[in-house]
Amino acid sequence: MNKNIKILFLALMCFMTFQLNAQNTFKSSKYGYTLSYPEIWKIKDVYYMPNIDFKLIDGNGNSFIVSVSSTQFSTEGYIKEIEKLSTTQLANGFKNSNFKSVDILLKERRSLNNKECYYIKMKSLLSTGKFLISELYIYSSGKYEYAINASYNQNEAEILSPIIKKMMSSFKF
Repeated sequence: MNKNIKILFLALMCFMTFQLNAQNTFKSSKYGYTLSYPEIWKIKDVYYMPNIDFKLIDGNGNSFIVSVSSTQFSTEGYIKEIEKLSTTQLANGFKNSNFKSVDILLKERRSLNNKECYYIKMKSLLSTGKFLISELYIYSSGKYEYAINASYNQNEAEILSPIIKKMMSSFKF
């Protein structure tokens, strides 16, 4: 009996690993970028903000969103504007009715597939009492500003952080 439970557990773990590693690829017809994402995540096709081009959800409240807006700033100009903001000003800019508080954990320049971006990692206390971790890459082509944002429940960070990292590394402008 104990051996059967171990075999069942091993089979379940193999299935879960396969599901998390199986990938689909999305290509934006409007902006031309591509990214790979886990097959078990689903594309959400109803958006509440007009600048959202792509949104994935995993069914547990975790999301991966790409929004694109028109801009006249180059990446360097945009980054310089963000860098002028204090951590408090930046956190206040992200607060809304869903967040009781926002803490900026890290902000820095980072490369995303050889494009210089500005990276912001934050922890937000939701009105539900749960904590949300958000990882945001901002890139500007001079014509469009891309905001690539992954948000996930803090309790699932150990599982989701590597998945998000894999999705981000697959992003091609």
